[in-house]
Amino acid sequence: MINEYNNSSVLVFNFFIFLFAAIIIIVLAYFATRLISLKFNGHSYKRNIKIIERFSFGIDKSLVLIELGDYHYFLYVSKNKIELIDKIEDLNTEKIDATTKSFDNILSKLGKK
Repeated sequence: MINEYNNSSVLVFNFFIFLFAAIIIIVLAYFATRLISLKFNGHSYKRNIKIIERFSFGIDKSLVLIELGDYHYFLYVSKNKIELIDKIEDLNTEKIDATTKSFDNILSKLGKK
């Protein structure tokens, strides 16, 4: 009888040790991922390239407007290549309300310099 009591108490003790170790591992993993994300996000404000807009055509094709210094670049990005479509020196990146204006009006506004 005493031997059975000792075996069950050892099993309960081992279960709680395992549970405690699992909780510690999960907490350490959480803080490690937070530390890594802070490290990578902390450097993002120092980057010189800023993505202004991205328009996807499909899974691996998109048009990208980036800002690099005083210039804006209009790029075509696909799975195998990146092509420069245009380099723009003076670009007004104000938001345009596309719901109330026609595409022709928006295009003519952007085309005027």
